Amino acid sequence: MWPTYNGMMEICGDQHSSLTIWCRHDDQMNALAHNLDSCTVLVIDDDEIIRMVVREGLRAFGCTVVEAGDPEVGIGMAHQTHPDVIILDIMLPRIDGLSLLERMRAEEIASSVIVFSATGTRHAERAMELGAFAYLPKPFELTELVEQVAGGMQLRKAA
Repeated sequence: MWPTYNGMMEICGDQHSSLTIWCRHDDQMNALAHNLDSCTVLVIDDDEIIRMVVREGLRAFGCTVVEAGDPEVGIGMAHQTHPDVIILDIMLPRIDGLSLLERMRAEEIASSVIVFSATGTRHAERAMELGAFAYLPKPFELTELVEQVAGGMQLRKAA
């Protein structure tokens, strides 16, 4: 279904490096992979490595992934691509993720939003108040991210 060997996925970077990540490989993950093949995900994070891990990991599950390293570009891409799920970092340059989430809601961007952060859970409650449906701490497990993206897809289908 996706390129795994005993739950390990190798994500190729450029010609000089690659990254290997682990993902649970079982019937539940197979079912999630089947459900995600029509999912569009926008990743807004200024960390290129995080974007690469998320992009390649979710693509392995059939998602279409677009990404932005800048919050203003991210808002524009959200309007342009109408993603099912947005994965949003809290710590961004020029505007923090919570302010960006507030702006997305004001601009009626209807995507399901997963917020993640390396600064701990202190922002999680506020993110939920602003409309995020999930919070993931960094570092995160790909398995958990995939499960949250699948949950975001279900919310979008139900809306």
